[in-house]
Amino acid sequence: MAQGWRGTFGCGGRETTIDVVDAQGVLIAAVQELSRRLRRLEEQHAAQPPCRCADLSEPRPAPTP
Repeated sequence: MAQGWRGTFGCGGRETTIDVVDAQGVLIAAVQELSRRLRRLEEQHAAQPPCRCADLSEPRPAPTP
């Protein structure tokens, strides 16, 4: 597993262990990227016009049998 980690992320001084500092650095980078993606999705969502078909504030007529 440590060899795969080293090959994927390019960090780690040894081939048999994963240093805690390296794992924390990768974790921080992942959280930052997820935060950027979430911000972009929120901006896209805010730019879209509201969907009128999902407006639940108005009562709907009862279905006829």
